[in-house]
Amino acid sequence: MENEQLIAEYDRKISNNEQRSERLSKEKQQLKQCIHHLEMDMRKSFREIQRFTEESISQGSQAARWEKNENEGKSAYFTRLVEERQHQLDQEYLNGVLKLEEERTALQKERNKRWD
Repeated sequence: MENEQLIAEYDRKISNNEQRSERLSKEKQQLKQCIHHLEMDMRKSFREIQRFTEESISQGSQAARWEKNENEGKSAYFTRLVEERQHQLDQEYLNGVLKLEEERTALQKERNKRWD
């Protein structure tokens, strides 16, 4: 009877592990979607700024030329920053998934020992 209880306890722990893994996957997708929306909003804003700057340049504004270069640099910086954060997010979630898989494998091995 005690062995059956231990097996049931391992099954519960494995199930909890799998649920955490699913939640982690959902969280990752939600964060990726948020980052994507942020990136799209950022690109839209920079396009609008560029359009206004181009209008000023066409009217002969020297300051607008400097602003154009400055805005292009900022746009490139933010794009790199988002890409770096996306890569960091992917790495952190991969590490989390690997840790959960290792934990699940260890639990399964312990459970299977109880079957023998």
